[in-house]
Amino acid sequence: MAGNSKDSKILAYKDMISQLNTTITAQTELIQSLQKTMEADRLEKETLHQQIEYPTKKLFGTSSEKWKDMEGQLNLFDEAGQEAEPARDPELPDGIIVPEHMRKARRTHAELFKNVPSCNEIISLLEEE
Repeated sequence: MAGNSKDSKILAYKDMISQLNTTITAQTELIQSLQKTMEADRLEKETLHQQIEYPTKKLFGTSSEKWKDMEGQLNLFDEAGQEAEPARDPELPDGIIVPEHMRKARRTHAELFKNVPSCNEIISLLEEE
């Protein structure tokens, strides 16, 4: 009888092990499917964030006509801009000095009207007026 109980225990343990193995495989598959779902949700969230971020930058960003490189946007004029830059001549000095100059003084009313003839006329009024 002792051998029979050991055999039944061994069979019960084997059955339990097979059940645990099937449970482990089911849980592993569930974990993998949940990881795929999380990755898909993360990508969707990132896409939606970018869709919101672009109009927000356009609407509330700096209002300059100077275009800044945006992620995902191709630059058509990059090569032309680089070719248009002049090559620096090593013989030219780095700083160019421009001589100072004095501004002309503004003309006053006396200077503007110095050649205009004028006459001083004194008109006397009666005390009643």
